Amino acid sequence: MEWIFVIKKLIVILFLLCTFTSGIFAAEISDAQVFKDNVVDRPLEGEGWITMVIRSEGMMDATNQKGAKLKGPWHFKDGFFCREAIVNGKNYGTDCQKVILTEEGVTFIGNKGQGKHKNYKFKKEN
Repeated sequence: MEWIFVIKKLIVILFLLCTFTSGIFAAEISDAQVFKDNVVDRPLEGEGWITMVIRSEGMMDATNQKGAKLKGPWHFKDGFFCREAIVNGKNYGTDCQKVILTEEGVTFIGNKGQGKHKNYKFKKEN
């Protein structure tokens, strides 16, 4: 049983390596561990929310251009990043999103890939 997990992980790594070396690095993330390894605890900046961090302890936080604060829990379920958006204390509910990893960052597509998309870049370290 454990060898199946190892083989699946190797396939994902091989796919990411092949995509990266071809110069067209964009891959859908549908595996929780791949999401954790590539996105979690990495500061993001981009559309809507100028700073955002999806934290390993299961919470996320962000700030937008007007100073609004987003906080909320997140989890990875059935191949989707599911997050609850609480902005300045108001709960906007849960949305499960498709995640696309690129060389520069990540794209989240709402409503399980059927909704609006938001692009974020990995914040450069100073």
